[in-house]
Amino acid sequence: MLRQKDNKQIEIFEFEHPFEGELDRENRWVKLAKILPWDEMIRIYSKSLSRDKGRYGIDGRLAVGSMIIKYRLNLSDREVIEMLQENIYLQYFVGFHRFTKEQAFDASLFVHIRKRLGVKAFDEMTQTIISVSEGRGRLKGKPTDKRKGKDKKKKPNKGKLKIDATVADQMIEYPTDHTLLNKAREESERLIDIIFKQTELEKKPRTYRRKARKDYLGFSKKRQKSGKVVHKAVGKQLRYLKRDIGHIERMLDLFIGKEFPLNEKDQKILWVIQELYCQQSEMYRENKHSVKDRIVNIYQPYVRPIPRGKAKSKTEFGAKIGVSLVNGFSRINKLSWDAYSESKDLEKQVEDYKELYGYYPEVVLADKVYLTR
Repeated sequence: MLRQKDNKQIEIFEFEHPFEGELDRENRWVKLAKILPWDEMIRIYSKSLSRDKGRYGIDGRLAVGSMIIKYRLNLSDREVIEMLQENIYLQYFVGFHRFTKEQAFDASLFVHIRKRLGVKAFDEMTQTIISVSEGRGRLKGKPTDKRKGKDKKKKPNKGKLKIDATVADQMIEYPTDHTLLNKAREESERLIDIIFKQTELEKKPRTYRRKARKDYLGFSKKRQKSGKVVHKAVGKQLRYLKRDIGHIERMLDLFIGKEFPLNEKDQKILWVIQELYCQQSEMYRENKHSVKDRIVNIYQPYVRPIPRGKAKSKTEFGAKIGVSLVNGFSRINKLSWDAYSESKDLEKQVEDYKELYGYYPEVVLADKVYLTR
């Protein structure tokens, strides 16, 4: 039976809330705030800040805590600021002493916080958290050669080290030659429009964009695509793209000695398009399906196809990572945008373990691909 109630919106001051008393001690943000090594993380964050120059920055705990909230909840920069404005527990987590309705800081400041942290500081924070969680206290860092000489007694091997490799998917559109060339053609047409507006030319170069679009859609809608049909469609898109790149280069010649008409982002896209055209032309002429450092995405040209041989998908697109698992904590010991053989990774993983804990593992668990001479 439906329980009916009055759904008329009440005024905000009539809304009942439990915050006249104490907050919930079992809240996840209250628990997390108690166990994190705030002093160590703030010390790491503060390394990039000057003590006697420039404007005062925001509180270190607020900066570090906001970054944790952002990536823990997968929020955008603006959403983090809004959540901090609305959530009393999040304000407690970042170190506020009382609830405030004001913005903690401007969302644009996240750009500078990320630059200050960088990969090295972020990794140091992660290692510190793991170190404290494992009961080893503050991260001591690498021992000096002098200290190594005094410690002659060899420590026994302890612990289990599990290692494996996987691919961190970039979630890009599955790349086909025809789709990539079409996207490159569309971007080249956009660049032609931008450059033409800054020239004194009376007539825009002819690009045949409507015909090219029609050819692309006609091919895409075909259910059965033979190798001959695919080869012909790719050749068409290559010729369209070659014509557009030629137009761009001729128009750019008009700006010799003048301000360059493209911003940094568009200039990068132009370079990627030119390299993509060279790669696709080589594969088209020689009738092959691979090329060195093959571009599979115009906007993320560093992504490479990684052969995996899995039943789900033989090839994945993203960074290949070497992962180790110790005491329930995972670490990425190696990250590469190019494919590599895991057989060369075993020794490094074991040495990283010794550097971190001071002794070698008692047992190493790995796939057969790691077991080479």
